[in-house]
Amino acid sequence: MDGSAFFLDVIKALIGSFVGAWLAFFANWLVRQYQREEDRVAAGNLAIVTLGRMINAFLIYKQQVVQTRVETINASPNLPIWMQMRPIFHEFDETLSIDFESLTFLFHPQTHDAMNHLLIAQGKYRNLVGLHKAHFKDMLELQEKISEMSGANQQQDINIDLAMKRVPAYLQGRIESTNIGLVAALENDEKPMIEALRELERSIGSILGRSRLVRISIPEKLLTSEKSAVLFKG
Repeated sequence: MDGSAFFLDVIKALIGSFVGAWLAFFANWLVRQYQREEDRVAAGNLAIVTLGRMINAFLIYKQQVVQTRVETINASPNLPIWMQMRPIFHEFDETLSIDFESLTFLFHPQTHDAMNHLLIAQGKYRNLVGLHKAHFKDMLELQEKISEMSGANQQQDINIDLAMKRVPAYLQGRIESTNIGLVAALENDEKPMIEALRELERSIGSILGRSRLVRISIPEKLLTSEKSAVLFKG
């Protein structure tokens, strides 16, 4: 074998090694890109589903508040604000939480607003959970006070003037404040939470493609209407 043939074989071997290494690198890169894309799709869909569950819990709870308040007011129209509702038995999932670290791909000039909306929506859900817990605790205490008066076990069965005297002023004020805060949250937070969901869907869809995302439908019967207004009558 002459020198030129030897060097030609060496060059071929080097080129073959380089091409092989490059192909292996490129294949690994494609796998990583594919996995990153799949991780983003999974993270995006999980965030959409989680926010959808928050909204669903919000709307169902709102229906319960509307129903119990309407029933109470219809039975006793002149009740003060702190007596216009009964304890509401509802179990929120307090573990619901958006994994914001998995959504860092949304930090883009065209989609970063979705993160702001998402932060606000999660904050509203947690605020409602806190208000409900405070309301439920205070209303149970109120029910105990009421049941001690003349053996009554229903708010409409007692004399309002007597209740005003027997129920401590601190409890009246606390319940009134909590009730007003609860109603304000239920009236004002529904729209921004749903807007956050649609903005999240739009933003993730613009990056990953809408066909790869889950679609959350909000039942029309749960949405706000004039008939479900929950303003307190002071």
